Amino acid sequence: MFDDTKMWKLQVYAERAWRLSMDIAIESAKLPQNGGGLAVVADETRCIANKLYMKLEQIKDGRIINDDFSNILEQLNLLILNGLIELIRLNECVSKNWDGISVSIILDEIRMLVCDLMELFKYKKIEPIEAVELSCYSSVTDMRLFLLQARIGGNVFVENIRYIQQIIRFTSNDKTIFDFKDNTINLKGIKVPVVDLYNQFRLTKTSFAANSSTNYALIVNTDWDQPNKLFAVLVDDIMSISIFKTKFGVSSPCRSAVFYPEFIRECWDADNDQQMLFVDWRNI
Repeated sequence: MFDDTKMWKLQVYAERAWRLSMDIAIESAKLPQNGGGLAVVADETRCIANKLYMKLEQIKDGRIINDDFSNILEQLNLLILNGLIELIRLNECVSKNWDGISVSIILDEIRMLVCDLMELFKYKKIEPIEAVELSCYSSVTDMRLFLLQARIGGNVFVENIRYIQQIIRFTSNDKTIFDFKDNTINLKGIKVPVVDLYNQFRLTKTSFAANSSTNYALIVNTDWDQPNKLFAVLVDDIMSISIFKTKFGVSSPCRSAVFYPEFIRECWDADNDQQMLFVDWRNI
């Protein structure tokens, strides 16, 4: 049910989303040569703000009878992750005069907006996958790297952010993106083969929204010599993916009971007898 307080808060959150889209657009304009990715994040944030305004008008007119905002929450979380991927990329390729702090603050504000919307509509809070601590660090280098941690059928794996171009969402019946016959995804005219470990290992996908038909895929490139050799890796719910920074680990034998050793390119031992698994997408 929607009372006046709930509708007032929804309007405040819609206005907040609109303001954040403007803030990101301003940061994108500061980088005329490299700000294209941030411009996309700004446009999509503005679209979500419009969706919130439309929902509010539908509620006022009595045209909406439920308060299912899970789709918008998933879109916002997707924006945060793609924004972080773009921010990390920009920090590596843009001059030292740009530190990205403003963008980082904006993305954190979007994350807070997701939390506020989840609380407003009484969604069960979905915690990101807890980043594990390495039990043994490399003695060769003291450098740090950003890793994305996600799940496939509830099984956790990690991937270097450098190898991830973006995260996309699509439905299986969206023929403009997903080609069921070829099992490929159309990414700006490039046919990207889908890596579906759910079918290969008979795993079950977990989802934030009940009966969701939305799929998520990491667009991964693990071959620097062939930048267009991409893979679309299907993953579990977007709401549990996390990005964290860590030192390099030390390779060790794989102990996974799900992924076969020949499909793992590297394993790092972590605390509590856990492992960070880097999947070899090319072999799969």
